[in-house]
This record gives sequence, structure tokens and C-alpha cells, in this order.
Amino acid sequence: MSDDTTAPPSRARLPLGVAGSWYDDEPVTDEQLAGLNASVEDGELPSYSRFVVRKLLREVERRRSLEDSYIVALDQCSVGDLQQAVAERDEARAKADAAMAELAAKVGEADRLRDELAEAHASHNPLLRCILVKAAPDRDLYIGWSNNVEAPTGIWTRAEALNYGFPRSRLDRADRNGTSSMVPGSGQWDDDGFIAEQRGWLRRDRLADYAQAYAREDYEAAWDLLEPFEDETEVRRG
Repeated sequence: MSDDTTAPPSRARLPLGVAGSWYDDEPVTDEQLAGLNASVEDGELPSYSRFVVRKLLREVERRRSLEDSYIVALDQCSVGDLQQAVAERDEARAKADAAMAELAAKVGEADRLRDELAEAHASHNPLLRCILVKAAPDRDLYIGWSNNVEAPTGIWTRAEALNYGFPRSRLDRADRNGTSSMVPGSGQWDDDGFIAEQRGWLRRDRLADYAQAYAREDYEAAWDLLEPFEDETEVRRG
């Protein structure tokens, strides 16, 4: 580039290319353009180089012309025109935001109706009448627990539970509260535990291990996790 910094550089940028591949390099000054023109006219460059330089010069001129057109169009815009354009833009944005809010509300309503329907179907399925208790906030493990028989009915990941047929809303409640049940003392995060088949007391933090042992039909290992009732010294077995 020229060392002369007294004259401002042109707005145009010289595209450099090899075999038709173009990209932008540093801004080109009028002095450099004059030098390129002179090199072409004086025949100092080989014929192919002259062809490439002429093409480059035409591209520079085209870009300058476009920039000049943009400047003229901008100069012709009044303040009122610009203010109207801004107002129209803001109005369009407001309408778009309102439409998105309305859509979100409709999606939320559809989700609520879907969950209600799924809950109704599940209530008629004997396999899904248990409550779901999440093992721990950071574990993807849900235990089905029957208060009728005071025992686990299954153990699933979230994906497995959904595939099994449990409503998404039940799993969401278990994620939030520790249990899908809305009855206090049914496996909430602060719940102490469960009575297990009238054999003993099952602490909540042992529920996952108990359910896994139960699923393996290793009942002795499951009963080892129980604590005797207050007025008893041993867990009831057999």
C-alpha cells in the first residue's frame, strides 16, 4: 500500500483473484488505481495480467458506483421517512411478539389438555395406578410404588417410564416434588420413607436399592435394607 497518508483511501476494496476465485483485500487508494491503469496502458504487464487487471478495475468501478447509489438514496430520505420506517419496523416487531405469545399460550393449553387426557387413560390402566417416586434429584430413576401392597411395582428411567405408558405430567411432578402423588407423605423429597409390606420401615434414601433388589427377586437383600418398627427388634421376614 502507499505510504502517502494525506489523501483519504477510496471506499472501494480491490478484489484479488486467481483463476476466477475472488476475495476482498485491503482498501485501494486512487493513487494505486491510477498506477494499475498506467501499467495496463503502457503495456508493462503480460497479456494475461492485463486481462486480469482490467477485470479487477471494472469490479472496483462497479462497487464504487453501487456505493454512490446507496449514498444518493440515503441523502434523498427525509427524517420523516426514516421515522416512519422505524415506526413500521417497531409495529411489525410488536405484532410478531404478540403472535408468538398467543402461539405459546395455545401450545401451553394443548400440553395441559394432552396431560389431562393421558392422566385419565392411565387411571384406568391397572399397570399405571402406582405412584412414581424419583430416587434422587440428580438420578434418572423412577420407582413405581403401590400403597395398597406397600411394595415396589417397577423401576424405570424417564424414557422407559414414558414408553411404558406413564403420563409425562406424572414424571414432571416427580421431578419437581420427588413423587407423582399429590398426597402429603407419599414420597416427597422431605418424606422419611415407607412402610414395606408390614415388614419394617423403608427409608426414602434406600428406596432405589430396595426396588432394584426386589426386581431381582432377591428379597433377603431387600429386607436387609429395612428397619424394624419402633416396638419391634427385628424386621419381619419370610
